[in-house]
Amino acid sequence: MLALLVAGALIAGVKFMWEEKYLFFATGSMEKAILNSTWLMSPKEVSRSNNARLKKEDIDAWVQYLLYPRILNVNRYAEYTQKDIWLWGVESEIKYQFFDNKLFGFTLIMNPPVVLRKGEGNKLIKDYGGGVLDHLVELFTKKHGVPEENNQTDRKSSHNRLIEEYKWLTSHYRVEIYLIKNDETDTASLTARVTYLPYYREIERTAGTEQSNYY
Repeated sequence: MLALLVAGALIAGVKFMWEEKYLFFATGSMEKAILNSTWLMSPKEVSRSNNARLKKEDIDAWVQYLLYPRILNVNRYAEYTQKDIWLWGVESEIKYQFFDNKLFGFTLIMNPPVVLRKGEGNKLIKDYGGGVLDHLVELFTKKHGVPEENNQTDRKSSHNRLIEEYKWLTSHYRVEIYLIKNDETDTASLTARVTYLPYYREIERTAGTEQSNYY
């Protein structure tokens, strides 16, 4: 009887550690993502590491179509949001992207109370959110090198809401920053999207294998 109780307790303990991703069931890598989280962490690991309550979100169909590899079972993707945080003095939220419960990307959205005025475009870029745009560009440049050259004139003419953009591409990361205006409220929001390419490429390979076996 005692042996059965001990075995039951062990099974329950192992099941708990597996569900919560503790100890040898943890999936996080040694590479930092954002705050205290690391790439490949599960949602529960990200929640614990950042001491945050994450909310699972429905993934926008267009976002899924444009940004994610075309996996047969889209339910293998998941997105969780961390809200009610202030980063560099700016109200922010972080959207974490997972595949098979492993973190492969995040999107940082910052919404300081900045009102656009005609003729203040350059001043907005410099002073946006107390200089947070310049600060982010500096941080990403220090880690990933000089941002890519891009034809911003063409981009801005075809996307009239786009004020400024920066991009980096390395062997491990794809990073994009967009400063976008909201015509309805005359305000602007800053979005920084980071993708962890080693795992993203694994997802692409999985998608390619699936597509080759469709028929």
